[in-house]
Amino acid sequence: MKTKINICFITAAGCLAMAFIDGIWQPGYRIKSAFKMLFFAFLPIVYSAMDKQCGIRKVFGFHRKGLKIAAILAVSVYILIISAYFIGQRFIDFSAVAGALEKSQGVNKSNFIITRIYISFINSLLEEFFFRGFAYLCLKQTAGRNFAFVFSALCFSLYHIAILDGWFSLPVTALTIAALAAGGGMFNLINEKTGGIYASWLVHAAANFGINTAGLFVLGII
Repeated sequence: MKTKINICFITAAGCLAMAFIDGIWQPGYRIKSAFKMLFFAFLPIVYSAMDKQCGIRKVFGFHRKGLKIAAILAVSVYILIISAYFIGQRFIDFSAVAGALEKSQGVNKSNFIITRIYISFINSLLEEFFFRGFAYLCLKQTAGRNFAFVFSALCFSLYHIAILDGWFSLPVTALTIAALAAGGGMFNLINEKTGGIYASWLVHAAANFGINTAGLFVLGII
């Protein structure tokens, strides 16, 4: 029970801290990334070193089972996101996204490429470690599968509210949050098949890369 409470507390605290940083403080991207590494990687690792029931090392296990499915999903998700952008631009005004990116995330044409590469591969690994490795695979050892499954998926989706602030209208934002919760659940299922976070990282990175590709069009880079 103590491990369950501690993991939930660290996860919730990390999400709230990053919500404050992303939505209110809004520092430069390097500072924001440093804090994210602190809350999403350093603190869970330190805690797992003190609580052997956490078993954080297991999330880095590599099992080939399920990786083929993950690769297919990664390509499918990328194509789906790009297709959704071109279809959605007929109904959704994406012009506000560029301004929101620069205001809240510090992303513009001059630094888009480097920040998007970081987000696609490094940031996605941090989130997979935190939400799927720590808040799901570790948590379910003491809290049970159902609780850990729902908790991880909800935290993953709600964490993005501060990031998405100002991007879309309220209905589209709500739909996006719901899709993120479903995506978090899908990532959990992938990890159950492989026993680690690498497969879900592959899919997550593909999703981010798809969003970033759409961002190239939104910012007028291509």
